[in-house]
Amino acid sequence: GYRGHVQFAVAVRNKVLSDTDTANGFESDNDAAGSTATPLTSAVFSNITLYGPITDESPTKNHGYGLRLRRNTNLKIYNTVIAGWVKEGVFIDGTAAQANALTGALDIKNTYVVSPIAKNFKADFDAVKNTGWKYVDAAAWFMKSEMKNDTVVVNALGIPYPLTITAPQFLPNSGSMLIGKSTWVNTAIQSTPVRSSVHGFAYPNPCSSIVRFNEIDAVSVKVFAINGKTVLSAKVYDNAIDVSSLDRGVYVIQVADRDGVLHSDRLMKR
Repeated sequence: GYRGHVQFAVAVRNKVLSDTDTANGFESDNDAAGSTATPLTSAVFSNITLYGPITDESPTKNHGYGLRLRRNTNLKIYNTVIAGWVKEGVFIDGTAAQANALTGALDIKNTYVVSPIAKNFKADFDAVKNTGWKYVDAAAWFMKSEMKNDTVVVNALGIPYPLTITAPQFLPNSGSMLIGKSTWVNTAIQSTPVRSSVHGFAYPNPCSSIVRFNEIDAVSVKVFAINGKTVLSAKVYDNAIDVSSLDRGVYVIQVADRDGVLHSDRLMKR
């Protein structure tokens, strides 16, 4: 199974296109049989936005769930927005995945679900076998206070929605409840320590040329475009870098300090 780390990603489903099978945002298995074979699927996804199609206008009518986590997966998802999926936003599918969720091996924290239908969670309770989760079980797990998850109406998030497929705008609006809400106090990501600065460690921001780092003993920096492409990678001298070569726009800056901790923030280039 995949065991890596993925951060800063966005996915958008086109309402007129879907797979021959169900087109979900995430669909994760340990393997096709749902076995305990190792290595277990236990990737960590953080700072992800999954935009669904809201309505299904595809020929196959197969748009599905925001998250379908099943077959003994140990996936971990943090700091994520799941919005506009035709079916429920979250489906913890099957007793193996549900057991993993209850032990914390499968984990979702600090995540917002916005569903265009009345229900945010898929139930799979089998009354004959007395197995699976009812809706209240799924909701109770996802909404535990220590998980810091929430289900909200889309207007409360302050994100451009619905998206225009040809020219999507991904940044939250000024005053969005999402700004500054990332959290990294979690043992699942300690092997690759990451911190998100609420107040901003890079200044001036917006910037035009030289960017300095406040309260960080920086050794290297990467700058990513909104599409995830690395546009600048360099060593840091005198706790500053020159970004004058970058085009005007919004970027994500990631700085590594001498302790190996990664500090990430948004950077605006004038």
